[in-house]
Amino acid sequence: MSFDPDALRALGGRPRRVRRPVTAAYLVRVGLAAGLAAAGCNLCVWIVGRNAQWDLTPPTSSPVRPLAIAALCLLVGLLAALASYVCARVTKHPAVWVALVGSVLTAASLTGLPPALAAMHLVTGAWIVGWLTLAARGGSHVVLR
Repeated sequence: MSFDPDALRALGGRPRRVRRPVTAAYLVRVGLAAGLAAAGCNLCVWIVGRNAQWDLTPPTSSPVRPLAIAALCLLVGLLAALASYVCARVTKHPAVWVALVGSVLTAASLTGLPPALAAMHLVTGAWIVGWLTLAARGGSHVVLR
């Protein structure tokens, strides 16, 4: 009877990929990229809404400006990435919590907004929460298949 390490390894099947915990730098990159994508989509909605005479004024405020849209999308992406990092360090299943809390916060931000601004909030929430959930689920080395 021999205990050949290669033979024993072959009996174990394919080696599994080592799960690496997600890093803050990776989540910040994903959050900023998702915020940039959301800003691009929201600017398209803003252009169409402005040309179609949609109501783009939040309650008790002035009309929305394009630079404010881009800046807020990037800020939300950055803050969501940092919150996702805390969630990844504190909880056992961070992707579930990122998706749950992100969806609840997105839904809470929709109250009292005109339809065009509600669409912008949904676009931002979908981009940022979706990509951060994927990043928290896969660790720092996501392999998209």
